[in-house]
Amino acid sequence: MPEVEVGAKRSMDEDDRSSTKHAKSDGEEEDVEIRLLLLERSCGGIIGKGGENISRLRNHYNVHVQMPSTRSVDRAFTVRGNMENCISVVKELMIHSTQGPYSTNQQCAVELNLLVQTSMIGSILGKGGERIKEIREATNAKVKVYEECLPCSNERVIAIGGEENKQVLVALSTILNIIKDIPQRSRARYYDPSNKGGDGSGFGGRDSYHSDRDRDSSPFTQLHTVMNITAPNDICGAIIGKGGSRVREVRHTSGATITFSESDKDGDGDRVITISGSQGQVQVAQQLITQQCGRYAT
Repeated sequence: MPEVEVGAKRSMDEDDRSSTKHAKSDGEEEDVEIRLLLLERSCGGIIGKGGENISRLRNHYNVHVQMPSTRSVDRAFTVRGNMENCISVVKELMIHSTQGPYSTNQQCAVELNLLVQTSMIGSILGKGGERIKEIREATNAKVKVYEECLPCSNERVIAIGGEENKQVLVALSTILNIIKDIPQRSRARYYDPSNKGGDGSGFGGRDSYHSDRDRDSSPFTQLHTVMNITAPNDICGAIIGKGGSRVREVRHTSGATITFSESDKDGDGDRVITISGSQGQVQVAQQLITQQCGRYAT
């Protein structure tokens, strides 16, 4: 797919990034900003041929839309405008995007990754986690708040999932209504998927895996390698993902071959994960699988 930047001709400047809403006059509703993290493979349908779909969304709903192109497997999408119109845009996005890079770690037909400034997470969680529990119960949605900021940013992922789009959209609206009036305590540092992971903090940039794999072509790293990892069946399920979506992503990112031994009849025993490929490919796959196991444990 050719690299196309959709949205404004200029990138958002620091003044834009320091505020997620803009005051309206005469009692009009203030604008909100919704930032989502999407899988790159979902973005073609969102953009449309020659950018026609993204232009339609922008003009029809009178919103600002930005989705810079990247070479990573994830992509940040920003929509800003009237709350109702922004939610309508997200609803249309979900026609093309049913899974996000970060999972709720539960079986969901549809999932969405919302990016939120870390200073606002406390208001979403509530004292002792009471508010997030209320959101889950009221919307019947699965909501997982990731503990670490994404690389080189102060944004965190909130994964929202459900059996149907309506559950996810209601949970999204509930969270947005909580945070829309919270004053910004610090300058926003937006996650840029193009970053290579900076100092390696957070989850680690997926693009850094591509970069390391492509850059290191020494004979040693190209030697064929086979690695076996033993893991409980439930963790294997988290690595595989719904319909195999997660393990496909690991295979695509690393270039390695990954297979799983059959589980026992009770589904309680350990399984063997076999990773094969060049040493560089196996190393990347192992990192990504370890990352998935870490998310499962949180």
